[in-house]
Amino acid sequence: MGFKCMTGHAPKYMSSKFLKRAELVSALSGYIPSFLGSNIKVVEWLPQNDLLAHKNIKAFVSHVGHNSLYESAYHGVPLVAFPQFADQHYNAKHAENLGIGLAVDPKGCKAQDLFDTIQRVISEPRFKTKVLHISILLKDRRRTPLEETGDWPWLEIAAFCTIGKSQYMNLRSVLEEMASRGHEVIMVIPSTLKVQLSNRVQHKIFQVPYKPGFLENELLRLELEGNKFQLLSKLMQVLPTMCDSVLNDTKIMEELKGFDLLLYDFLGVCGALIGDRLGIPRIQVVPKPNNPLDHMVPTPLSYIPIMILPAGFTDKMTFLQRVANVVAYIGMRLLKDIIFARPMAALKLRYNITTERSYQETVDGTELVLIRADFAIEYAQPLLPGNIMVGPLSVKEGKPLPPDLEDFVTNAGGDGFIIVSFGSNLASILPRTVVDMLATAFGKLKQRVVWRLKGYIPSFLGSNIKVVEWLPQNDLLAHKNIKAFVSHVGHNSLYESAYHGVPLVAFPQFADQHYNAKHAENLGIGLAVDPKGYTAQDLFDTIQRVISEPRQRLFTKRNNYKSKATRIAAFCTIGKSQYMNLRGILEEMASRGHEVNMVIPSTEKVKLSDRVQHKIFQVPYKPGFMEIELLRLELEGNKFQLLSKMMEVLPAVCDSVLNDTKIMEELKGFDLLVYDVLGVCGALIGDRLGIPRVQMLVTPNNPFDHMIPTPLSYIPMMVLPGFTDKMTFLQRVANVVAYIGLRLFKDILFARPMDALKLKYNITTERSYQETVDGAELVLIRADFAIEYAQPLLPGNIMVGPLNVKEGKPLPPDLEEFVNNSGGNGFIIVSFGSNLASILPRTVVDMLATAFGKLKQRVVWRLKA
Repeated sequence: MGFKCMTGHAPKYMSSKFLKRAELVSALSGYIPSFLGSNIKVVEWLPQNDLLAHKNIKAFVSHVGHNSLYESAYHGVPLVAFPQFADQHYNAKHAENLGIGLAVDPKGCKAQDLFDTIQRVISEPRFKTKVLHISILLKDRRRTPLEETGDWPWLEIAAFCTIGKSQYMNLRSVLEEMASRGHEVIMVIPSTLKVQLSNRVQHKIFQVPYKPGFLENELLRLELEGNKFQLLSKLMQVLPTMCDSVLNDTKIMEELKGFDLLLYDFLGVCGALIGDRLGIPRIQVVPKPNNPLDHMVPTPLSYIPIMILPAGFTDKMTFLQRVANVVAYIGMRLLKDIIFARPMAALKLRYNITTERSYQETVDGTELVLIRADFAIEYAQPLLPGNIMVGPLSVKEGKPLPPDLEDFVTNAGGDGFIIVSFGSNLASILPRTVVDMLATAFGKLKQRVVWRLKGYIPSFLGSNIKVVEWLPQNDLLAHKNIKAFVSHVGHNSLYESAYHGVPLVAFPQFADQHYNAKHAENLGIGLAVDPKGYTAQDLFDTIQRVISEPRQRLFTKRNNYKSKATRIAAFCTIGKSQYMNLRGILEEMASRGHEVNMVIPSTEKVKLSDRVQHKIFQVPYKPGFMEIELLRLELEGNKFQLLSKMMEVLPAVCDSVLNDTKIMEELKGFDLLVYDVLGVCGALIGDRLGIPRVQMLVTPNNPFDHMIPTPLSYIPMMVLPGFTDKMTFLQRVANVVAYIGLRLFKDILFARPMDALKLKYNITTERSYQETVDGAELVLIRADFAIEYAQPLLPGNIMVGPLNVKEGKPLPPDLEEFVNNSGGNGFIIVSFGSNLASILPRTVVDMLATAFGKLKQRVVWRLKA
C-alpha cells in the first residue's frame, strides 16, 4: 500500500551523511540544493518518453499526471507516485491498485520513507511483472474487427452451435476465417441441424432426441400459430435437453480437452457450461447489443427498447412506454432466472461443473461478447470493453450472378427487379393462403420478381416471377437493377439490404423479425406490413411506395468517405498539459492537409507549435497565472478558495473569447471545433458558430460529463482516491453522495454564469448550458482500459488511447552517456511535470534530494534553477 511519510524532511546537517554513491536523473526547477549526490543529474527539461523507453530504466518518480501514468505503463516502468494536485491523488492510488507502483503521501514525507519506497518498487518483482503485462495490453492495438477475430497465435478452437441455420452460418463465417489463418477449428453441432456443412471446418455431431429439421417442423410452427406460451415452454425443454446431450457425449468431451478457446452463439446456452467443464476461455457471438437475456451488455431501459415490444417502441419512448419496457425486461429476466436457469443449474450439479458458482455467474465469465451489428443500424447504447461490435458478418461486395439469373434481371429493363426471400427456415412452410396472396401481389408489379420458394407453388404465377429454391441474396442485392427487397427481415437480411442501399418491404414472421421490421421503418429504410389479414392490394401498394418514393440509400461499412481539407478550430483555456495534448492531435490533422487554428488565452506560457496557426485572445490575468495562483492554492490545500477561483476564472475566460469579435468573425465558416475538458466554453463557441464539436477528455469517469455512462456501483469518483471498482456498500453510498455533490456544484455554482453568457451573446437560448454541452458530436477519451476501470461507453465515446506515448528516440549525447554508465544498477527519472518543476517548496526539494542521494541508481531529475 505504499508508505505515508509522517514528519518533516531530514535536517540539512544529516543530508550529507546519508548521501551514498548512486546515480539518479531528475527534472527539477527553481531552488536546487547545494548537497546533491554525485549520482544525481539535474536538468531543466528531459525527454521523458525517450528515457522511459531506455533499457537501463528502473523506476519513475512522478506526480502521476495522466500523461506520465500512461507513458510509464506503456514502457513497462514501475512508478513511485508523489501526487500534488488535481487528478494526481486518484492516479497515484489507481497505480497502487493496478499493482504497477507505490504511492507516498507528500505531506510530511521523510527522506527515509521515500528511499524505502523506491527500493521496494525496484527490488520487488511484482511491480515490474504487472506493469509489463499492462504494457503489452497498451501496445497490442486492435485492427479491423475481422482481423482481430482471427489474429491470434496458432490455436485449437472449438465452437458450439445448437438450433438454427442462421446461427450456424454466422459462426461458420468466423470459423472459416480462423481456419484460413492456420488455426485448428472444430464445430460441435446437434444431429437436428439441416444445413450444408462447411468443408473448411471439422464437425463433431452429437445425438439429440429430436428428428432432423425439428426447428422448422415444430418450433416455427408454434411461432407462426401464435402459441407464444407453448413456444417458450418448448424452448425451455429443448435447450437444456440439448445441453444434457452434448455434456453426456464423453467421446466429444474427451476430444475437446486441451483446446484453447470455445466460441458459441446466442442460442448455444450450453456453451458456458462446456467452457467451464473444459477449463478454457469462451467467446459468445450475439446478433444485437440489446439482448435482455444477457447480463454482459448494458441495456439502459429509458432509451433501449426490448425486442419483444416492437410496435412503436423506439429510442424515444414516452413515459408509459418506458414503464412497459421496464416491465418487459423484468419479465424476461424472471423467465430466464426461474424457468430456465434452474434446469441449467441442475446440469452444472450433475456434471460437477464449477458448482460453487450459479449458472448466471458461469455465463458472466465469458471473456468476450462479439456483437454482429453496427451502430449505423442499431440504437446507440453503451458497451463494456469486452463487448465488441464486429459488424454484420454476412455482408460483402457482390459477385457475378449465375447466367440464368443474370439474364433474367438484366432484361428487366428500366423497371428493374425485386427479390423476395423469407430465409431458409420459412421458404417451405408458409401457409398456402399466404403464398397465394403474395403471388397475386407480385403478379401485378411492373418489376421482375426473383422469389425463393419451396414446396407449394401457385399455378397462376405471373410471367414476371421467377421461382428458385435458393438464391444468392447478397449478390442480387448488389446488382445495379435492384429496386426493393421483400423480406422477413431476419438479422442478416436487414444488414445486407442496408449495406447495399436497397429499400425494404418488411414481412415479419417470428422471433426478432417484428422488432427489425419496425426498426427499419423508424430508420426510414423501408415499410413494414402486418402479415396477419394483409391483402394482396395492400402489399402491392406498399411495394409501389417503397420503389417510387425518393429515398436516400443507406450505406454502412461499404461507404468510402473522401477526406477533404477541413477547416478545424480548437479551443484551449488554461494549462500546458491541455495545450500539449490538443497540439498532438491538431498537428496530425495539419499534416493531413487540414487548415488548423488554435484559440488560446494570453495567459498561456508554452512553446507554440509552428505547424498550427494560433489566435490569442486577451484575458484579465497575467501570463503563467495557472502556475502562480491556481497551483499555489492547490498545493496549500485551499480547496474552497481554489474552486471559487476556478468558478471565477473559467466564465471570465469564456466571456473574453466570446467578446473578441475579430476572432469570432475569423472562425466563421470553419467545419469543426475541438476543445479539451477544461475548455468549458467550447460548447458555447461551437453553438455560436453553428459548427459540430469534438470534446477531448482525460478519463472516461468524468463526473462533469453527462455523455459518458458512469455506473456508480463500480466506477469511483476521482475525488475519492482510495476507492476502487470493488467498493463496499458504504463506499458506494459515499460514491453516490460525492457524485450528487459534484453535479449540484456544477449545476448551481457553475452552470448559472455560463447560462448568463448564453443569454448575453444570444447563443441557443432555448437550451440550457448542460443541453448545449451534451450536443457534442464526439467525445475522444485519451485513455485505455488497460489502465482504466472497465465501464460502458456510448458509440460517440471513443477511447483513442494516450496521445503522448510512443516508441523512444535516441537520447541527447550527455544523457545517453550518463544513463549508459549507470552499470547494472540502472537509473531512475524524476519529473513532476512542467507546472511543478519550479514551484515545489524548498523543504520538499531537500527531502527529495536526500532520498535520491542514498540510491545506488543514477537519477535524472527535472528541476529548474
